[in-house]
Amino acid sequence: MLKPEQVKTMRSEFSNLDEHLNGEISFEEFKHALERSGVEMDESSVKDLFQCIDFDRQGIIHWNEFLAATLDVSTIEDEEMR
Repeated sequence: MLKPEQVKTMRSEFSNLDEHLNGEISFEEFKHALERSGVEMDESSVKDLFQCIDFDRQGIIHWNEFLAATLDVSTIEDEEMR
């Protein structure tokens, strides 16, 4: 179960990625976020990663998809630390 502060932090991260402030993260916004954080990936790899997060295949990442992807990674990191 997530603590309210964790949800707040994740929501803030989502908002930081949402350059157009429309509640969605487009492929271009996602790509820009990776570039800003210094991640070097070729276009094909960025598309693959984006599609892994875009569960409903609408071409945008919604808050629930972002949260689910973040939780999945957090679970893996928690398990690795044990």
